[in-house]
Amino acid sequence: MKGMSIEDIADVLEVESASVKRWLARAANQCDKVNDSMLRIS
Repeated sequence: MKGMSIEDIADVLEVESASVKRWLARAANQCDKVNDSMLRIS
């Protein structure tokens, strides 16, 4: 879904755009946690 808008992704998945936004926020938060963890290990 690279290059698609949040609204387009929501249409394809048949969900509300707010759901896609929440998923993206949760994924970004998890990426931050992993990044922080990896930086502490290095």
